[in-house]
Amino acid sequence: RSLQLRPGVRGKLANPVKAVLRKLMRWYVEPLAYDQRSFNATALRLIDDLESRVAQLEVQLEAELKPSS
Repeated sequence: RSLQLRPGVRGKLANPVKAVLRKLMRWYVEPLAYDQRSFNATALRLIDDLESRVAQLEVQLEAELKPSS
């Protein structure tokens, strides 16, 4: 999305200052973001495994509940 500067001198000064601050804060934020991405990937893998296990158990249960002919 495009960013709009505030009018006046404050707007013209704020943009470069914010850019510098973002670069300075990256060392602090990046490890947290990495940890969050790792957690999300692990949680998603676990959910996928649980989903496939539940599907497997449902098939097994249906097979056991079918009346034998």
